[in-house]
Amino acid sequence: MVRLAIGDHPLFEVSDLEIVRGGISYTVDTVRHFRLEMGPDVELWLLLGMDAYLDIPAWKDPESVLAECRFAVARRPGCEDRRLSADFEARTRFEKITAVDISSTGIRERLREGRSIRYLVPDAVEAYIRDRKPYPGCESARGGTGLQHGGECL
Repeated sequence: MVRLAIGDHPLFEVSDLEIVRGGISYTVDTVRHFRLEMGPDVELWLLLGMDAYLDIPAWKDPESVLAECRFAVARRPGCEDRRLSADFEARTRFEKITAVDISSTGIRERLREGRSIRYLVPDAVEAYIRDRKPYPGCESARGGTGLQHGGECL
């Protein structure tokens, strides 16, 4: 669905690295992979929400992530706006974003309730959901059904 969502944007590219690698995926391993693939002269940026940024100290080997890339952090409305150490802050750019009340949970809920998801996902993604039915038990207003786990639409 990500490929479909960005398919017509020439500057975006999808990587299935973490899926192909399998098992537990740590950001440090992904960043190291792209550092090796792209070389030392490419500036890597990790895009995060403030909530994920504040959790970095709990990540596996956060100092190596810091050494390999810079951070672009979305300051979401309503999310606590704190900072990490000066080392992290020096490599971080904070951006205020406009709140858009769209979430995967909300989309699955709309499907489950038989409501439309039009304008919430790209048309190609909506068609994929309608045709492939990845969320069994979740009905859309356009007739698409689709991955259920423990009785919940995923």
